[in-house]
Amino acid sequence: MRKVLFVTFILFALFTQVLFAQTKKVQAKGDWEIANITPEAARSKAIEVAKNNALRAAGISELFTVINTNSISDRLSYFVSSSYSELSGEITNYKITDEQILTDEKHLFYTVNIEAIIQLRKNKRDLEFDACIEGIKETPYQNGENFLFNIRPTKACYTHIFWFDEAGIGNIVYPNPAEPSQLLRSNEANYFPITQDYKIRKETQEPIESISVIFVLTKKDIPYTRKITLEDFHQWVLSIPSDQRVIKFHNIHITY
Repeated sequence: MRKVLFVTFILFALFTQVLFAQTKKVQAKGDWEIANITPEAARSKAIEVAKNNALRAAGISELFTVINTNSISDRLSYFVSSSYSELSGEITNYKITDEQILTDEKHLFYTVNIEAIIQLRKNKRDLEFDACIEGIKETPYQNGENFLFNIRPTKACYTHIFWFDEAGIGNIVYPNPAEPSQLLRSNEANYFPITQDYKIRKETQEPIESISVIFVLTKKDIPYTRKITLEDFHQWVLSIPSDQRVIKFHNIHITY
C-alpha cells in the first residue's frame, strides 16, 4: 500500500511539474509614438507591442513583429511564414505594471510595462497536413468582381478565412451567417463561395488597393469568438497547436 501511495505521489509530482512547465511568467515593455493618433490609440498599440515582446521573451518564435515601418501585408506574411514552429502558446492573462508618456527628442511615446502569464505548447508539426489554395488571381481584381477560389486539403479539415487591409481593418469571409462552417473533403477541390457571392470592394482612392487574405485550416472546428484585430487574430492562431493547423496567405490587389 505504501509503495502504491509512493508511486502515486511521484506521478502526481511529475504531472504537476509538467503543468508548471507549460506556463511562464514574463515581463515585457512596449511603446508607440503618439503621432497622428490619440494617446488612447497609442496606448493600445503599446500594449500590442508589449504582448508580442512577452511572447518573444517566452521563447515563442511565431512573432507577429510590430514595427512602425512594416506594412500590414508584410507583418502578416512574416507571421504566416514563421507559423510552423514546434513551440506555440498564448497569453492567458496579463496586467499593466506601469504606463506613462515619455519624451524622446521632441517625440512623444506611450510606454507600457506588463507582466504576462503565457501558456506554452510544444507540438510536432504534422507534415502530412497541408493545403493548396487554387483560383486566386495574380492580376488585380476589378472593383465589384466576384472572389472565387477552391481549397484542396490533404486531410479533411475546417477553415476560417480572414482579410485585412493596410489599415489593419479586418473581417471574416468564411464562415458567415449564410455559410456555416462545414468539413472540407480531403484531396478534393472544395469550391468557394458556397451559397453567396464574395464581392471584391475597393475602399480607398488609391489606384491599386491591397488586401491580405489568410486561410487558417484546422483539424477540428475551432470557432473564432474574438474581435477582428491583428492582435486577437494572432493570439487565436497561437492558441491552436501547430500540429492541428495550416495557414496560407495570399495578397490580392484591387483596381477600378
